[in-house]
Amino acid sequence: MITFEDIPNAMNTTGPVPNLYKSLIWTNVEYVYVPTTKSDSFYRKFFNETSYVIRTPYGSSMEISTNDGAFFSLIKFRLGSSCSIPHHIKVTGNRSSSTLDGSISFPGAGAFIDGIDSTNVNVSLINFETYIDAAYAQYAGNCAETEIILDDICVKFYR
Repeated sequence: MITFEDIPNAMNTTGPVPNLYKSLIWTNVEYVYVPTTKSDSFYRKFFNETSYVIRTPYGSSMEISTNDGAFFSLIKFRLGSSCSIPHHIKVTGNRSSSTLDGSISFPGAGAFIDGIDSTNVNVSLINFETYIDAAYAQYAGNCAETEIILDDICVKFYR
């Protein structure tokens, strides 16, 4: 289980997740020290029982991959989003013989869920990205800087 409580040289606010932390490459990912966030923040509301979580800075997509060609499955994870309108987080992954392509729906107003079980799909790269349904496209600017937040990632490696 990756809880981010042991990130090397973590400061008390935010910072990059180092490459090869837990044998993975973390692209466009930073950690957040939850106790330093505002008392009424999304972090405190949904992730208050933990010290560190990871997020995408400024609404970008997040990518987690291996550097040695190994494959992995996400068994479970906690996923949150700070967007205030209904939206989805697209979860995609790939490998030559397998594809993970799913979408997790959020009602808006800063929701979180316990993530999907993808144990039957072994990938070398997984991507998380926010998107808005066409019906809410006029409000998409409200989510332009939506953060995707992850914690408690259970990973199984196939080496």
